[in-house]
Amino acid sequence: MTTEQLPIIDTAEIERLLDATRERYGLTSDEKLAHLLGVSDQAIYRWRRGQIDKSARILATLARDHAVPVLA
Repeated sequence: MTTEQLPIIDTAEIERLLDATRERYGLTSDEKLAHLLGVSDQAIYRWRRGQIDKSARILATLARDHAVPVLA
């Protein structure tokens, strides 16, 4: 087992993931994306501006790097 650290997902990558999800589901607004994800419009706004806590970034990193499904 390796002891190196995973690079934590950054704001630009979070934006790419949000945009890719919108495109995948044919959504035309962040409001619709928020509804799909079960969060507020303000949550999407904050995520796009990097206002997301470290634990959420770690979960996103695990999901990205290890194909681990993130459950609510």
